[in-house]
Amino acid sequence: MHPEEASLNEISDGVKIFYDGCKVFAGDYSDLFGSKQLIDENKIKEDLEYTAWYREDVLVAYDIRVISKNYLFRVGDGSESIVNCTQLVDAIGESFTSELGYINEKYDFSLVLPSDFDVEYFADDTGLVLRKWVKVELTAEDIEEGKEPQYKVEIVVMPTENSEGYDDISSFIGSEYPGFSIEFKDAGEFSGFFVDEGSGGDAIRHFFALSDDKSVIHELYLKLPSPNYNEHKASFDELINQMKIF
Repeated sequence: MHPEEASLNEISDGVKIFYDGCKVFAGDYSDLFGSKQLIDENKIKEDLEYTAWYREDVLVAYDIRVISKNYLFRVGDGSESIVNCTQLVDAIGESFTSELGYINEKYDFSLVLPSDFDVEYFADDTGLVLRKWVKVELTAEDIEEGKEPQYKVEIVVMPTENSEGYDDISSFIGSEYPGFSIEFKDAGEFSGFFVDEGSGGDAIRHFFALSDDKSVIHELYLKLPSPNYNEHKASFDELINQMKIF
């Protein structure tokens, strides 16, 4: 994801990313400087092509092209020095992915977001909600019984400060969910526990993990109608597998 302070403006031929005095163009590759008297230096590293453009030994443009996608990230138009913006282009270009990512610098974690959900971000970088509506085919009997032709699936990502100073996540779960059965989860770089509960006609699958420095309690939960729980449990668990805690 781009930094929180950055802004994105869609334009006809791509996107412009503004951050810390730098303006980065992102879009389909074009030979912008073909007719200008500039000297270029070029190198290729795996799927990335790096090009630096100079005018009289002054760096006036810099770009990274994702070769397989023919997609470009460029700063500078050849008119002035952009030496202070190359690191921004490197960071954006080298982290380019076709997957939608979310990085939370306040609570130091990241997620790969599923593409079939709508995303709503909480204020002040305190988390997000993923939502989608799933259509179902109704029988005549279902319609007669008044069943809905779709149901809602929600995934909530809600980190909080460990204000009570829990030494381990199991102590927190024992305090907040006494009597509930828990399921251990080893996600590779971190571990935590699932807690399943019911609320009315809904099933809720929580996941809790503690940051390495024990300052943050990471909570994610899946909420949907109980009859549809098994259809979405595995994809929620996979979301946890792709989560990173810094």
